[in-house]
Amino acid sequence: MYPGIAARYRNSHGELEVDFLIAPHANPNRIVLAGAGGSRLDAEPASGDVVVRRTGEKFRLKRPAAYQIDGSKTIPVPVRFVLAADGLRFELGAYDRGRPLVIDPLVATYSTFVGTNTDAMNDQINAIATDSAGNVYLGGYTQFDLTLPAEQTEHGFPTTPTSLNPSDPRSPNNNCAYGCGYVLKLDPQMQVVYGVLIFGFELHALAVDGAGSAYATGHTLDSTDFPATPGAFSDNPAGQVFAFKLTPDGSAFVYDALFTGDDGKGIAVDAAGDAYIVGAVSTPGLPTTPTSLKPTYQATGNTINSDGFLVKIDPTGSTLLYGTYLGGSGADVANAVAVDAAGHATVVGQTASSDFVGLPGTVDGASDAFVIQIAIDGSSILQGRFIGGAGDDFATSLAADSSGGWLIGGGRSRLIFRPRSVQCRRSCSASATVGSCTSTAR
Repeated sequence: MYPGIAARYRNSHGELEVDFLIAPHANPNRIVLAGAGGSRLDAEPASGDVVVRRTGEKFRLKRPAAYQIDGSKTIPVPVRFVLAADGLRFELGAYDRGRPLVIDPLVATYSTFVGTNTDAMNDQINAIATDSAGNVYLGGYTQFDLTLPAEQTEHGFPTTPTSLNPSDPRSPNNNCAYGCGYVLKLDPQMQVVYGVLIFGFELHALAVDGAGSAYATGHTLDSTDFPATPGAFSDNPAGQVFAFKLTPDGSAFVYDALFTGDDGKGIAVDAAGDAYIVGAVSTPGLPTTPTSLKPTYQATGNTINSDGFLVKIDPTGSTLLYGTYLGGSGADVANAVAVDAAGHATVVGQTASSDFVGLPGTVDGASDAFVIQIAIDGSSILQGRFIGGAGDDFATSLAADSSGGWLIGGGRSRLIFRPRSVQCRRSCSASATVGSCTSTAR
């Protein structure tokens, strides 16, 4: 296209994109994009995009990115669109002119796959968090088999030699053949800082404190060899919910606890380093405190009663600050938690209980979403409400806004009536489909 500058067109998720490939010492200031047919170009400072308009048509040039490759590292280069008299140009920050440069109007800052380089096993991402330095923390579940040649290369699961990786007693030399939970930390350039692998875990939620320590919860796949840390507030072999805190470098546990419950679904951390864990529990034995909102399991005859729960743990993991069941006589689950500067935990989830302890009102339909704010000591609900209509409604996530309120995400579904059994006409055969019969609900 220009001396020392090539253009590469490609299909990116259905959008036509062009990359400019600048050879060492070539001049990227030569590049100019002009709109034909009376097109008008308008810069959008907030996004860095450029909007192109022509006779009722409108489309968007995504903000550009630029980078250089140094071995296995991708080094970002500052770049932005600049509108000039002759069209659209690129303004670049400092970079190494002795190396090739790529300018790319990207849809995303970066993207990557996470997992091993075979498709024989299972990789999934269940949680994501960020810190103030721009690092990204991913958590989930992975399986890989080190007896496979492809898994013995550098292209296996991304980790580092000093990352925590406790030995699995069932398979000391092949920890993740039976499945591992993981916490993967990536720096702003998408390079691996650490990759923690913990046998027998499935991680569902992550949080990060101001010092860069990651906190996680989820459930164990096999708790018989749980790697609990000495002095943890709970190490219950009958439990399934774990809560752990990592050192900032990902090399060790600060604490690792196991307690009664079905699943840990959400976690938050306050400025003091206290952790707040929510989830589901359907048995007695949850670690609770006597003055908490609902300290004991609520039995409902012969039916298993599923409750949500909220537990608060001190920064060392040695002390349960409070623990409480959440819900009533119906099925309940707590899916997400956030905490404000004063230490109030706000929890969202799903409930079928019109007798939800501490929350006035009734469920509208089979189940509703709920949002509640808990007192600092866990003893009461300060405020809350049901959210929903005649169908099933649930809340799975929340975040604070800048005005002291909350953004709540979830979903709803209509009730679908499915009769437990049908009566057929006498002419129906034993193998007749329901569609050929007269259905009567029982």
